[in-house]
Amino acid sequence: MGYPNASLDLDIKGIMLQNEKILRSIEQLYVMQQEKDDQQTEDLPTWINLEQAAKMKGAGSLATYKCNQFLQPACGTHSTRILGRKSWRKEVVLEWLQIEDCQLAEYAKKWGALVPEKYLRKARKSEEGAA
Repeated sequence: MGYPNASLDLDIKGIMLQNEKILRSIEQLYVMQQEKDDQQTEDLPTWINLEQAAKMKGAGSLATYKCNQFLQPACGTHSTRILGRKSWRKEVVLEWLQIEDCQLAEYAKKWGALVPEKYLRKARKSEEGAA
């Protein structure tokens, strides 16, 4: 007559094998994405000006970034002029790209800059609305 759970055991083993294959595929995709991201980072120029940085950030207009130094990479500090344009090292810009409004106060502290209270209130309000 056989074991009553034998069929179930085979089904579970089959599912586990499928899960392992899927997990390996996901890991391979992750590695490929990391390699792609690393290549894109390597392809960036050493120095990135404000216009390029604003395009990379993808939010806000260039005019907004120009008028509000605290919204710039390194909160407008630690820049230099390259061909007359305010520019930052790519490492600084890559870090800045990850900063959201709710993180701006802490980010500004790191660079010795201040964020206007009015802007911080707006950021808190929008964060509360999203929650």
